[in-house]
Amino acid sequence: MKQLTYEESILISQKAILEKYSDIEPEDLEEHLTEDELETFSGFYDYNNKPIGGDNPYYECSCCGISDPQINSYLFNHSKYCDYRENTLKEIKR
Repeated sequence: MKQLTYEESILISQKAILEKYSDIEPEDLEEHLTEDELETFSGFYDYNNKPIGGDNPYYECSCCGISDPQINSYLFNHSKYCDYRENTLKEIKR
């Protein structure tokens, strides 16, 4: 039997969590997850970002405008209606 990689096991956990809460609207999902379930949705660094501008050295999500430090790699730290967040949740469900 093939042993799963860490990434594969996380994806399985994420899919199971999304299935568990399938009756909840995606934008309201965060309010229903436990801390452990929320932690499963960390490590998301692949969103498009842009400089905040001015003298600010940080970047922000190109879709929702939340800064990288605020997002801190957590999918649910993006805005509820962020295209990146919505598309990533759809992709995980596949």
